[in-house]
Amino acid sequence: MADHQRKIELQEPDDLRYLLANTRRVAGEKVDIALPPIEGEDALREKVEELVNSYVTKTFTLAASNTLINGHPVPRDSSLLAPAGAAETETVEE
Repeated sequence: MADHQRKIELQEPDDLRYLLANTRRVAGEKVDIALPPIEGEDALREKVEELVNSYVTKTFTLAASNTLINGHPVPRDSSLLAPAGAAETETVEE
């Protein structure tokens, strides 16, 4: 039988924001390497960026059930996990 795994423990909502922003930044850098920016519209690059951002958001959303912020669970619908560019309006109670 599998051993019980501890949840990811963060101290405050900003820790989750930092991890998510850093992951998105690094993913964006990798997209830049694979598909260097060009002048004008680049439909392929836009689609790849959309898919990568969606993947990052989905990954963090799925991990939310195994994450605690100051001992409190992170709801899967938390605005902390909003897609890049979305406005954040939620505050996490501590």
